[in-house]
Amino acid sequence: MRYYIETYGCAANEFDSLVISDFLEKEGWERSDLNGSDLIIINTCGVKKPTEDKILYRLKEINALNKKIVVAGCLTRIDPEALKAAGFNVAIDVRSLNRIGEAAESALKGAKNEFIQSDKNFDKVAFLAKKLTQTIGVIEVQEGCAYNCSYCATKISRGSVFSFPDSSILRSVSELVRKGAVEIWLTGQDVAAYRYEKKDLADLLMEIDTVDKDFYVRVGMSTPPFFKAIAEKLLRSYPKKAYRFFHIPVQSGSDMVLLDMKRGYRASLFEDLVRKVRSFFPDATIETDIIVGYPTETEEDFEETIELLNRTRPNVVNISKFWKRPNTEASKFKELDSKVVAERSKKAYELILQIMKEENQKWIGWEGEALVTEKSEKRTGWKARNMAYKQIIIESEGMLLGKKVFVKVHGSDPVNLYARPLYVIDEKEPITDDTSFSLSSKSVN
Repeated sequence: MRYYIETYGCAANEFDSLVISDFLEKEGWERSDLNGSDLIIINTCGVKKPTEDKILYRLKEINALNKKIVVAGCLTRIDPEALKAAGFNVAIDVRSLNRIGEAAESALKGAKNEFIQSDKNFDKVAFLAKKLTQTIGVIEVQEGCAYNCSYCATKISRGSVFSFPDSSILRSVSELVRKGAVEIWLTGQDVAAYRYEKKDLADLLMEIDTVDKDFYVRVGMSTPPFFKAIAEKLLRSYPKKAYRFFHIPVQSGSDMVLLDMKRGYRASLFEDLVRKVRSFFPDATIETDIIVGYPTETEEDFEETIELLNRTRPNVVNISKFWKRPNTEASKFKELDSKVVAERSKKAYELILQIMKEENQKWIGWEGEALVTEKSEKRTGWKARNMAYKQIIIESEGMLLGKKVFVKVHGSDPVNLYARPLYVIDEKEPITDDTSFSLSSKSVN
């Protein structure tokens, strides 16, 4: 039997899809394309309404193909009625991935709108054996959230904080790098909330740092309060294999909006954390998230967000317009005028592009090591990351995938740095004959 899988949403969903694939293939299933499949799995995301709408439309398209469908992921608990209206055979939630074989069998027998759910977590990491791409592995180290934010439906799907055993995580890291992964993503809904027995995220990263392979680690999103709790320990013991990348979502620069959102902190905490990270690593990449148009956001509240962005100058900002999510407190609130939200979103977006452009320009002239992880789509060359997790487009027709390359940055835009390769690390021959480049590394201004 053959299966096809589509994944929507975050890195945690990508991880879940890999685990689903492992379970199925151990039971004899083979992966296929859409047309050649006997079973289609749609792994869903429920964070934003536009994504949900896209998924529901996709389900209707697949139903028209008369294919058997298993739905997985967050929507199975966040909006089951919408899924039923679109139509499927069997749905499994994020805690029931180990029952995918059972779900597949029921789907093939013609079950209709059947749900398989569990209220108990299991050690999903112990079953991970697949890489995400040829060079990248993803591991969910914790699941769920400790907070009850008024606008967020993730907890409905993922539950309260649950951390996976460090032994399972270390086994998965070792297995993935043995299979050729040179970059490992550690993901979760709040990675800084990781606690297993007496070990926290800093302890886990130090353990991963001892794995005897050459690879880098990208640490996922951390809420400000949990990051604050481990910041000093983490930054002082920061492992060599971890990118200097910190995803700390602030959501708003207004304390009143943060209070209404039930975020559990003030905007000043985000500022303090940015200063602390940059005191240790001035060249670190700091990513954050902003929600524009929360129902209680006034023009003054929005301006506080703009001022916060100007003061902290994050390197990456994910902007989301407020969307009502089912069964959340904020879904009962009256929404702001869509034109107002659009205007605020546009203003924030333009500011963020300018900040990102100016911050990336500081890297022009930088020389140093970059890890190549994928082919570039828009230019001849490759996508790579340096230790600050800056995305670098390397202009080369040579085969560089998975290699560390010494580069010199000569250009930038808000998203990318552009570099020429000088030589591959640990290889003698230079990539270019241009001898005008210095081969000594220098830090960012």
